Amino acid sequence: MATDPIETMSIRDQFRFKEYEALLDKIAHTRSDVSRSEAIYPLAIATIYTWTFTHPPVTLALWTAAMILPLAIALLGIVRLYSRHRAMDLLETYIRDIEDEIYGKDSPLGWERRYHKERPLKELSIIRALIAFGILTGTGMIAVHSGDLFAEWKRAALAEKAATCAKPAGASAQGAATVGRKAGAAAC
Repeated sequence: MATDPIETMSIRDQFRFKEYEALLDKIAHTRSDVSRSEAIYPLAIATIYTWTFTHPPVTLALWTAAMILPLAIALLGIVRLYSRHRAMDLLETYIRDIEDEIYGKDSPLGWERRYHKERPLKELSIIRALIAFGILTGTGMIAVHSGDLFAEWKRAALAEKAATCAKPAGASAQGAATVGRKAGAAAC
């Protein structure tokens, strides 16, 4: 009858093995969470901008909020991603310490040690940081220039309203007054 290798380990080694497994699961969960976050916060920003730019502005206060909210989402997204990456770095360092105890410092064995050595960590981190700061810069530029856009849309809305309320061509003053009363003089 074969025995479970874990049962033949000392209590200390069993604890290390269980801790190692739990930490690997935690890193996998954190990596999944980072990937999800990297997709969600740009989509949230795009959704807000899409709605804002396809609906006429109601008030300057609502417009301003709609322009500042994506900037806040971008900033908080960067802070969250940075904190998750720092947490993963700490977990990976601790796992490598466990692997050093299990396999020895000079052994090539150990998943985190191999992953840390062979992954394009710096390049990938730089690319992710550039994308995140590009999103932050873009939302900042949109927020800064949104006042001009709001003013332009407001002028266009007022011009459209004035054109709607203008006297129709070839109509008499009496006819224009009648049209104005029928359409609702309060609208103009």
